[in-house]
Amino acid sequence: MRATSWSADKTTSAREEVDVNVSDIDDLLLVLTPGADVSGRVVVEGVNPPDLDSSTVHLRPRDTVGILYMSLMADVHDGDFTIPNIADNYYLEWRGLPDGVDSRS
Repeated sequence: MRATSWSADKTTSAREEVDVNVSDIDDLLLVLTPGADVSGRVVVEGVNPPDLDSSTVHLRPRDTVGILYMSLMADVHDGDFTIPNIADNYYLEWRGLPDGVDSRS
């Protein structure tokens, strides 16, 4: 079970695993909590590091089945990125990396 609340500048969410059987579920309580910012820096090693301004960082939800999902993204400027107010579990993906550039953490 998941609940999410969006406002102009804040997202809160809650998730609880629920076993669904033949009986009703009583007294299920979901406590909405605020998300956290995900920030990082992309560093390219080498003699002539490429321009990363056309690269983006995406967060893809971990529990999404199929191809329909909303990814969260941020542009990479001078190697830095921030995706604000993340309130769930995501896979980190890089898009638009120049040819010959691989990612590692």
